[in-house]
Amino acid sequence: MIFRIGGAFGLFILAGLGVVLLDPAPAIADTMVASDVNAGVVYTIAPNGQKTVLASGFGQPHGLAVDASGNVYVAEVTGDRIWRISESGEKSIFYSFASATDNPEGVAFGPDGALYVSGTIGATAPHHIIRIDSLGSASVYASVVLPVPLGLTFDSTGNLCVPDFGNNGTIWKITPTHQVSTYVSNLGFLANVIIGPDGKTLYAASIFNGNVWRIPSAGQANLIAHLSTPDGLAFDTMGNLYVGQDTQITKIAPDGSSSVFATGVTDVRGLAVLTPLPGSAAAGAGLLGLLIAARLRKGRYSPRIE
Repeated sequence: MIFRIGGAFGLFILAGLGVVLLDPAPAIADTMVASDVNAGVVYTIAPNGQKTVLASGFGQPHGLAVDASGNVYVAEVTGDRIWRISESGEKSIFYSFASATDNPEGVAFGPDGALYVSGTIGATAPHHIIRIDSLGSASVYASVVLPVPLGLTFDSTGNLCVPDFGNNGTIWKITPTHQVSTYVSNLGFLANVIIGPDGKTLYAASIFNGNVWRIPSAGQANLIAHLSTPDGLAFDTMGNLYVGQDTQITKIAPDGSSSVFATGVTDVRGLAVLTPLPGSAAAGAGLLGLLIAARLRKGRYSPRIE
């Protein structure tokens, strides 16, 4: 039996157990989440730039990560905790660090679905990259001799890239076998990194000199923007790069043009895409939607941050 289906994800032919995408769906703009350090708030931001408070009462919220169910994970620096926020805005503690000097900064989901955390974890260098599984059990993934490791991101082959706020603007690469090497250096005081839509090109924000870098390969860096205090970074599904700053969020299009995405913020350290992964909305159509979602997701998506 063959079904011809049109909907939010385009036109499909469902034949037996296979799903074939015949034509693409229209591009759908993404909803973002942003952490405002000074206000202690995590916002959702609609495609038109309108902000809504998702949760508040945090002590310097920094890095953000979103799981496949739409829960938002927040690194709280002064509370030494990782919070989980449900889609309805309900807060719960996902993990608490033992020391008041641990100061988690960056969070990212790895290829294995675990949450990875960077920051000044461990009172003195070498600081640790921590892996936290879905049950909240933590272990040291890597110990790195970095003054202040902040954000972190995974590339498509499972390498973990970590920016060093000190050490002359170095980005370190940690392989799946925990080998640490210098990827690029001399970029200034790096606050954040993110992997690009191609899964291999890095983008980095140097907060004090205002530079946003594109890093296509090891040892190479190209300046793509100069902004006031760039920090949080996120890509949407259309390839736009969002940069959190002290008073606004800037959107940089794939062609390099930039525009103001949102204002009324006071120091955006974390950004992430909140829009559910392809397939999630299809589930609302019932069993057929679930089948389509499962076929679309199989082999293509794993819990991660964008």
